[in-house]
Amino acid sequence: GACQEERTRQLEAQVKEVRREADEALARQQARTKACEDRRKELAKEAQADAVERKKLWEAEADLCCQRIRLQQLAAAQRTAARRIAQREEEDKQLDNDIEYLRSEVLGYRSSLPERADAAEQREEE
Repeated sequence: GACQEERTRQLEAQVKEVRREADEALARQQARTKACEDRRKELAKEAQADAVERKKLWEAEADLCCQRIRLQQLAAAQRTAARRIAQREEEDKQLDNDIEYLRSEVLGYRSSLPERADAAEQREEE
């Protein structure tokens, strides 16, 4: 009914918000990862003969590795959230189907009540 439709709208709004937030987080992480990659390339050029620069390069590479791992984690979290959202939407559809089935059963039962009452009266008369 109306409550179920409102619940569906709320879920859809939540889905959109989660997707938007995940996309934004992913874009930010991609930008940070690209910046780290650019910095590593820049330092690699400068680090040819300088031990201090090599140390910075190693640190930049370690940071890049961490950024890549974080990017993978965020992407995995986004996929998990999308799967959960799809499951919730499917459960919501199933609930709607169950409610409609129960409504039709109740209507069928209610419509058969007058017939049952007539049959009971006939048995009493006999």
